[in-house]
Amino acid sequence: MNTSRSKDSQRRAGHSPGVMTLDCNNLHINDLIMIRTHNNLYRFFITDAKALRGRLIGEWQKYNFPKVTLVGALIRIGGQVHTLNCKLQTAAHALFLVPQGNELLQMTTSPILALGWFINREE
Repeated sequence: MNTSRSKDSQRRAGHSPGVMTLDCNNLHINDLIMIRTHNNLYRFFITDAKALRGRLIGEWQKYNFPKVTLVGALIRIGGQVHTLNCKLQTAAHALFLVPQGNELLQMTTSPILALGWFINREE
């Protein structure tokens, strides 16, 4: 039995559990990012990969934002906070922009403990 899959078929459907770093440039529409923090488990469904927009759902505190933008992450290195544009990684805080009426709110998670990337390519 041949269990190997081509790179193309892996890109169409599958997952990458336990990802340490996720570059947003690799995301596509219908992908799902799972972000586990100490306080929550977030699911971010990509609806517009170019603009990094999607739906953000938080499991334990019942967050449900239908239109958010993923900015990247914030990480503390040597006592200073750095912005990771278009990137997520463990130990960093995911940073989202959430529209609320006429306002644009910033939502920052607690430190990321684990990342998962679930790929969904429809053909």
